[in-house]
Amino acid sequence: MEPKNFIISAHSQLWNSEIKDLYISEPWVYHVLEIGDRVREFGKIEIAPFRRQSRDDLVQDSQYVDGKYEKYIEILAKRLNDIHGLKHSPLFWRQALSMAFIRYITIFYDLFDRCETFFDQTKHTCNILSEKSYYISADFEDHRNFFQNTDYGQEQIFSIYMKTFYPGRFKEVDQIFEGEDEGEQVLPRQSIALKKRLRNRLSVMRNAIRGLRSSKQEFSNQDIEVGIMGSYFSKQNLTELIDRSEGKIFPLDWKIRLDHNTEDISFEKRSRLSQFDVDFDKFDKFFFSTIPYCLPKVFVERYKEVEDVYVSKLETYPSLKHIVSEGWISDTYMSIFLGLAEERDITHIHNEHNCFFHPYAGSYISHVFDMCDRFVSLGWGDTKTPKLVKGASLFPFSIDGDQTEKYKILYISAPANVKMCHYSSAWGIDEENAIRHLEFVGRFFEALDKTTLKELTYRAYPKFPNIKLLSYDKEYILDLFLQSVRGLADISESSKVQMLQSRLVVIDYISTSYIEALTMDIPIVFFWDMNAYYLNDEYLDFFKSLVDAGICQTDPIKAARFIEDIKDNPRAWWTRDDVRAARAEFFNQNLGKPKVMIDYLLGLSQSAQPSTKSKTT
Repeated sequence: MEPKNFIISAHSQLWNSEIKDLYISEPWVYHVLEIGDRVREFGKIEIAPFRRQSRDDLVQDSQYVDGKYEKYIEILAKRLNDIHGLKHSPLFWRQALSMAFIRYITIFYDLFDRCETFFDQTKHTCNILSEKSYYISADFEDHRNFFQNTDYGQEQIFSIYMKTFYPGRFKEVDQIFEGEDEGEQVLPRQSIALKKRLRNRLSVMRNAIRGLRSSKQEFSNQDIEVGIMGSYFSKQNLTELIDRSEGKIFPLDWKIRLDHNTEDISFEKRSRLSQFDVDFDKFDKFFFSTIPYCLPKVFVERYKEVEDVYVSKLETYPSLKHIVSEGWISDTYMSIFLGLAEERDITHIHNEHNCFFHPYAGSYISHVFDMCDRFVSLGWGDTKTPKLVKGASLFPFSIDGDQTEKYKILYISAPANVKMCHYSSAWGIDEENAIRHLEFVGRFFEALDKTTLKELTYRAYPKFPNIKLLSYDKEYILDLFLQSVRGLADISESSKVQMLQSRLVVIDYISTSYIEALTMDIPIVFFWDMNAYYLNDEYLDFFKSLVDAGICQTDPIKAARFIEDIKDNPRAWWTRDDVRAARAEFFNQNLGKPKVMIDYLLGLSQSAQPSTKSKTT
């Protein structure tokens, strides 16, 4: 019997073109073939099931990755010190490698286990990339974009697996990574207006600094006691912190420019990092086999340069005692900077990002706690966690603006992503959950009356220019329903602006948008698929008050009926005593007032000035 092509991505340029039968180990690939009208090009197609089917499966994978993470940190801390001639502690390397190293293990374990579960050398064949075709990423952001969100990246992981365990068995092909693959081209290109809006958002802090430095006030790096680094504070809140602390609280300069295209690859150092220990199991051997070609350059070829620059930068802040940061979770350079700062007894204060992770199954939040000295929450508390400070957010959840009604029902849509970057149910729309999400949303639209569809404006999820995502084409899947909606919202315009102009907002996922709508006091319904967003046992009632009030909907059919009941006058429902009480209860339990955070940060500075009026947003 002729073997089937074993398919792990939509990079069809690498498939064996002489074999028409396919075994697709990544279900998303079949979706790509459907969209491209290519299914007919092939013979028999078999599609593997998703590896995880339940909450227990997710928790088991999370615990497995946690165990490997702890093992690998100890090994690599010693080896990184050795190749660079350094004496950093394992705690330093834990901070420097940061959450990105857990994502590295997670992404690679996902493909490893898929191959272990589904690949059968007696039934399957494949082509693989040659070693000279491999792409070595610059940093962990480049690493994530490439390995999690490109087909070529998945093929590179697969090729290393095959060369490690089936050396010489399969044909090696020379290729060059040139960007988009067939699957990635499914996604629409972004508008220039959206890119400009994103750049404007990132420049808020820079503009605030320029405004202060151009005024009569002059602040010196010598005086900064509390540094702000990668925290998404509103301009108003940041300005208040700087003014009242007289510059003792101020944004830090941590940016660094590197040209990763100029240096040679040190395979000698990479070989030393990738040696097998005697106790290595099969996954250990696979993972360390990836290091020569997959560990970012910034930790090998460019590391000493980065450390030298940051040591010099830290010397320009002699009074610095604390660094407040949230962006480090997804930033290689912030993480290295923080590691070096903590070795100088500078406290790392993590201000929680603008959504919740703690209620969900998986160990994501525990790793964040481990990598910071203090964790300042959005407003929730937990007496069992000594590092936790019950705080608030300085993120601009709400805006002022034109509230003239433009949308009767504004539907805000999530992406359905192919890969899960962390084994946490907070990613309730990714990987196996993407299919559950699409089924939930499909059933909702199917249950809506046609007259309701004609009143609905659909807002697709923006495809950010600086973040690549492999996603199912949700609009393709919902096309039959979207043909009947009132219109498609302009994604170059802020969703908060559009929410302000809406009679009713419907959000089909759990992240930041539902908090923004609640904060702006806009009638909102959001979806919670309990079979995807699994809650930890101690937080099973996290959404209870919102569910009871109808704000949070757990069943797509009931959600459709509920929206049709309230859509003509959602304010009448929204202003009911029980709904107001539910919103207030959720806020009281989980979201502090910005003044709490401002006072906490000012308390860290030795010379804060009293407030003459409340200026928090």
